[in-house]
Amino acid sequence: MKFDFYKQMNTMDCGPTCLRMVANYYGQSITPAQLHAKTRLRRDGVSLLGLSDAAEDIGFRV
Repeated sequence: MKFDFYKQMNTMDCGPTCLRMVANYYGQSITPAQLHAKTRLRRDGVSLLGLSDAAEDIGFRV
């Protein structure tokens, strides 16, 4: 498998960045800003629920 690499914008951005790489692999183009909004990224990071909700919102079954 070949994944495009996306660098985290900060230390609290790892979950959304990983989701972006997976989404890109499956042909979905999504910006960091869109993922930050969908995951409800805060200063202390994101919750697993936020990641799950964002993944479902962009079309993944979780």
